[in-house]
Amino acid sequence: MNVYAINGSPRKNKNTAILLDQALDGVQAAFPNGAVTTERIDLYDLQYTGCKSCFACKVKDGKSYGKCAIRDGLYSVLEKLSDADAIIVGSPIYYSSITGQLHSFYERLFFPNLVYKEGYPTLSKRMKTACIYTMNVTENVMNACGYRPNMALYEQFLENILPSRS
Repeated sequence: MNVYAINGSPRKNKNTAILLDQALDGVQAAFPNGAVTTERIDLYDLQYTGCKSCFACKVKDGKSYGKCAIRDGLYSVLEKLSDADAIIVGSPIYYSSITGQLHSFYERLFFPNLVYKEGYPTLSKRMKTACIYTMNVTENVMNACGYRPNMALYEQFLENILPSRS
């Protein structure tokens, strides 16, 4: 089993990274016999862009069908995730939303897996997902500022595109 934690924070040793590492430690503890491999991926270490809308991932029977064709620092991460059993995504909340790096990552993860019409599936493997958000506000402030609906949008994409297996 392969579980990846995606760190959308620019800080590799602070709140978001710490919580992601603790989540991965929990996964390791749940599978003490070594049946699971875990890895944290720090997005800010990679050089990449968001989706360029080239549509290479949509050309049926094309060499990039169902996967992003852009060959940059994110390419190997997306390849790893295609074999993942679960991903845990973490981000600090800046300006009521996730970081720009995580947003660009989501564009590249989601778009190849969006299906425009029936009969064109692109994702062959479903995976479990979890989200961790860190922010310097109370829950009351978070709710009053409308953070929850912003985060719910990304969670809905995760649920629709990478739903958990039964």
